[in-house]
Amino acid sequence: MAESESYLERCLVRHCSPTLANIKPGSLFTCPSDNTISLAAEIRALNSVLNIKGIRLRLLNISSGRALVYVYRPKMLHDYIKKEEICEFLCSSGYDCRDIKSVLSSLQRKIAAEGVPHEIGLFLGYPLEDVKGFIENKGRNYLCRGCWKVYCDKCKAQRMFNEIKLCRQLYLNEFEDGRSVADLAVYAG
Repeated sequence: MAESESYLERCLVRHCSPTLANIKPGSLFTCPSDNTISLAAEIRALNSVLNIKGIRLRLLNISSGRALVYVYRPKMLHDYIKKEEICEFLCSSGYDCRDIKSVLSSLQRKIAAEGVPHEIGLFLGYPLEDVKGFIENKGRNYLCRGCWKVYCDKCKAQRMFNEIKLCRQLYLNEFEDGRSVADLAVYAG
């Protein structure tokens, strides 16, 4: 581990490599939040480097000494959430879908009030049919599971799971070999 490397950077590579690689619109991870001021400063520092590449980090919640951090690509997320059926579903679930800032503020309020909602899968790029299937089946009766539980297109999901697994392993190897998070992040305008 490089001396300048932080725990937060390691979490980014381990849990968010598909977002860093421009494969998914968003990823989540939790990390210790013993020092909120330090964590916020580290998130600001990473944002100053990653925003240039079209990536943002957002602290969604702190609870019981753990921080929930959302890493996302605003343009990719916007394009995904603005799909008519996804926007309708989120609006019917109480989200303000005017823009990305509003929808993320809605998500943050829901997490603070109720905990992590099932529809968070949409913010991670999961297919709407799988998010609906998870909710309707209460997490049971799925066709297969990997990064999420699949209720619709098993073959497509398994291809994505393999792509995510390969991406994660490649990024972890590159990170261990000394490449920085900024070097690993793919630019997407």
